Amino acid sequence: MISQLTPELRRMFETGSVGMVITTREGIVLDANGALGDLLGYSAEELQGQPFAVHVCAAPNDTTHRSTFARVGASNVAIRRERRLRRKDGTLLNAQVTSSMLRDADGNPSALVQAVVDLSAHAENVQRLTAELAARERSEGEAREAHDFLVAALMSMPVGVLVVDRPTGKPILSNSRYAPEAIVREDGAPYPAAELPLARTLADGAPHSITDAWLVNAEGARVALTHHAAPISFKGRDAAVLVVQDVTALRDEERQRHAAEARYRDLFEQVNDGILVVTREAGTTIVDANPAGLELYGYRREELAGLELAALSPVSQPDGRPSAAVMAEQIAALEREAVVRFPWRGSRKMGGPIDLEMTLKRLQLEDSPELLILQVRDVTRQRVLEDDLRQAQKQEAVGVLAGGLAHDYNNLLTGVMGFIDLALQALDRPGELDGARLKKFLAQAQRGANRSADLTRQLLTFSRKSGGAMSVIDLNDCVEKALAMIRSLLGESIAVELALAAEDLPLRGDASQLEQVLLNLAINARDAMPRGGKLRVETRRSCGNAVLVVEDDGAGMSDDVKARIFEPYFTTKGHGTGLGLAVARTVVQRHGGTIEVESAPSRGCRFTVSIPCAAEAPAPGTADDAVASIPTGDARLLVVDDDPLVREATASMLEALGYRVSQADGAAQALERIAAERFDLVISDVVMPGISGVELEQRIRREHPGLKVLLVSGYAEEAFARHGLDESSVEALLKKPLTLATLGKKVHELLAR
Repeated sequence: MISQLTPELRRMFETGSVGMVITTREGIVLDANGALGDLLGYSAEELQGQPFAVHVCAAPNDTTHRSTFARVGASNVAIRRERRLRRKDGTLLNAQVTSSMLRDADGNPSALVQAVVDLSAHAENVQRLTAELAARERSEGEAREAHDFLVAALMSMPVGVLVVDRPTGKPILSNSRYAPEAIVREDGAPYPAAELPLARTLADGAPHSITDAWLVNAEGARVALTHHAAPISFKGRDAAVLVVQDVTALRDEERQRHAAEARYRDLFEQVNDGILVVTREAGTTIVDANPAGLELYGYRREELAGLELAALSPVSQPDGRPSAAVMAEQIAALEREAVVRFPWRGSRKMGGPIDLEMTLKRLQLEDSPELLILQVRDVTRQRVLEDDLRQAQKQEAVGVLAGGLAHDYNNLLTGVMGFIDLALQALDRPGELDGARLKKFLAQAQRGANRSADLTRQLLTFSRKSGGAMSVIDLNDCVEKALAMIRSLLGESIAVELALAAEDLPLRGDASQLEQVLLNLAINARDAMPRGGKLRVETRRSCGNAVLVVEDDGAGMSDDVKARIFEPYFTTKGHGTGLGLAVARTVVQRHGGTIEVESAPSRGCRFTVSIPCAAEAPAPGTADDAVASIPTGDARLLVVDDDPLVREATASMLEALGYRVSQADGAAQALERIAAERFDLVISDVVMPGISGVELEQRIRREHPGLKVLLVSGYAEEAFARHGLDESSVEALLKKPLTLATLGKKVHELLAR
């Protein structure tokens, strides 16, 4: 396309100081000169064939180029625009782009010629253009073409240009943008003529500039100006060039930017939530924090700046996953979402844990690396209130369960006691003793006892105040375990239909809390079917979620009731606290899920719970070892329990495994025997009158540091809480009821340490 220019214009295109580019109607670069490459940091070859729009800071659907091509092609009048271009190194360039048209032999528009001028270097550009104009001595035709080309480039600049002969002070050249209006300072006072850059350059031959000049134009508007004057010389002729630029728009933008920054800073400093500004490119380093954030974490600003984000979190989150890995997942989610919200466990400077809600966003500033904004809200108190609310509702549910559980326990005890009576009767008749029949009676009694133990363990897990640790669990397994209590709750008048997914449904959650959700939904269904009916429980996988559906064929509800069904304390039953469904929704939301309800009067009710599936599978369970594989030993053991039946049973099981066993009816007697005899292991109940098992273990640690202790309890949380401890604070803990296998394995494990 450049071949359509004359040889002289082609040389000027290739060697001139004004950046020039020739583009198609679609904006594809056909040719570009070296000056444009220097401005943008590319070679001309890199620019050719590429859309010129990629270097223009504009929206992806910007149609400026096409409209410019159409306007110039129709009118044959050059169009000038101020554009912001992006250099190869990412920095920005304020430029004036002047567009004119190249036409083919038939006069049809063929390509757009665009001259690109760096607005920050006008004086130097004008110097070079003027020098080039004066330096060329050629034939009259070519000289005139070169002169016209350079003058056209000079006239297209978005600035006022005046070239003055220094000896005489007479103008040599000026464009239409320069006018000798009265120049004033920003406060309106006249600017002394002798202090203007052109006058000073004419006087001393040195370059001068001012950036605080103003004028009032013909419309009465104030216009901000910059003046840049520089000396030039050609063939012994001295001159001065003055460049005057209208920077009103730039000043307005700057003023608006400063105002926006001030508003942002006020919001940043005054908002109640903590805000952290964090780098993303070189790790997650904190660069700033607002006062609320500093107060939340307990740091001064100079202490917090420069810290890694990991310093504000424990090593792992409540679900056991490393904090660094969880935060990396949330940051990666910004590639898919504009805003990411997630719960977080943080830590203060002095080490105290805090429950937080995090909101994560990007912050991209010009000429700066990408930053992240973390909005941090302290929800520790809210979590405590939620836990109290959930516990209050649990206690209500436990009360509802009591009648059904009593019925189940009586049934189980009937079986256990009946088979034991049969076994005792068989032993009373030694002549008729049948070993296989006796073993059958005892096995059935053991089976009933194990079912009772499972039901007790599940009820304790459900009713405890603190939830279990978040871990990967199977929704199907959780539902099956909860059904043992649910069937007792519903009674015989309500049939339960269970449809579990054929595949595992792994999710990260707290099994106890999810069992509470199912129990609450079952209670709601039972109350809707006072004369009996059917409850259907279904699980399935859908769109990456583990789905639980609980459906009844009860009375249903109106739209008004349905709109308020999850409100705390809202109830239509005339009894209860109205917390069940509110707690269910809170638990589901804490697990990152949703709960929806479908219902109509006389058409039953359907609740659908959806929780995101976990990528990993649940940990496999372990079966009890056979009696034949239980390890034995001959160590000296001391069994401590205030209940003689439990103490005798425990000692007998250990003696059956070969151990030498002594007994104590409480901690005081145990301490006396430990002082007088040598033991390898002490096995103590936790809850005892006087000195508890926890206190006994602490005294043994102090007074007999080499003696091992195994604590045994059916419910030890209150005993631990009285001492400000938890289960992890003791050497070993075994939950009742005890079996020969679990007791033997645990004792062998401790002695082998």
